[in-house]
Amino acid sequence: GRRIRARRNLDLVKVARPSGRGRRGATTLDPMRPMPAPRPQRLVRSAGALVWRFVDPTRVAVPGEPIDPADIEVLMVHRPRYHDWSWPKGKAENGEPLLAAAVREVEEETGQVITLGAPLTTQRYRLGGGQTKEGHYWVGTPVPADAAAARLRAPAARAPRTEIDQTTWASPEAASDMLTRRGDRRLLTDLVARA
Repeated sequence: GRRIRARRNLDLVKVARPSGRGRRGATTLDPMRPMPAPRPQRLVRSAGALVWRFVDPTRVAVPGEPIDPADIEVLMVHRPRYHDWSWPKGKAENGEPLLAAAVREVEEETGQVITLGAPLTTQRYRLGGGQTKEGHYWVGTPVPADAAAARLRAPAARAPRTEIDQTTWASPEAASDMLTRRGDRRLLTDLVARA
């Protein structure tokens, strides 16, 4: 009874296994046993940045100096598909390091070349189909247009207007009111605490 039932269950989960040796000793697969379907990617990784600048363009950040949130602006993007304001971010391409993806995505969505600073809180949430999205964010600051880093690299192609139709610099207070997702507001709080 019990042993036979267990054996039948094992027969149901068998997958393609080598059935013998073919020409020149190569392993061959039994054609009667189908290969399993590729497993869908369950984790979608994205990267972006909360880019900030001083309201006064002549001011320069001094390490260790506290910064009043009223003295800075943050860069936001509007996504027409979702009718919301958010942070510039996007999926990492195959084999692309997350840091490189964050810099590329910010430039694609805003046209702004940036440098990355401290990492911020990683955001995780469920998508349809059993997938989980993991968003990695960093503090970002604009690279001046006349800096060598901006001049020596090829510009990234801009995101289509159907993906990002507006960008704006806003005070942290205004940004908090504009943001739709609670997780995005937590990231703003994290940024302001680090500034």
